[in-house]
Amino acid sequence: MKKAFTLIELLVVVLIIGILAAVALPQYQKAVVKARCTQAIITLKAITDAQERFALANDEYTDDLGDLDILVENDDYFTYRCRRKRTCEAIPQKSGYPVFQFHMQRKLAEDAVDKYLGKYWCQVNDKRASLEQICKMFGPEDTSMQPSTASWFLIN
Repeated sequence: MKKAFTLIELLVVVLIIGILAAVALPQYQKAVVKARCTQAIITLKAITDAQERFALANDEYTDDLGDLDILVENDDYFTYRCRRKRTCEAIPQKSGYPVFQFHMQRKLAEDAVDKYLGKYWCQVNDKRASLEQICKMFGPEDTSMQPSTASWFLIN
């Protein structure tokens, strides 16, 4: 008599592998998203450090990333920019990622409120629970930013 696996035994093994994959895949995807967001935050911090060095030398911030002493390259997931010489951002290129922002540390004459200065934020504009969960991985929600159409989470 030949020894072999029965069809039922093979089906049970395939079922177990399917269950393990169903449990592991969402956790893997969550880890990948967190890693990409962490890389965006690291790049954003490098940009803002370069902005501070630029401001020390020129007594103002710049909106042109080419003026900075670092090379900033956009990737498949985030585009980086600075605007109004006050805020640098990592803008998502694909859905499923939040916006990351940093408000420069120096208070300019036109700054009325300084509670935002020198802080990193994770911003969710469309209130999707999945995006809010990503932001919660990096820090607590800041309700002082309300009323707002977006949810803000303080990173630092």
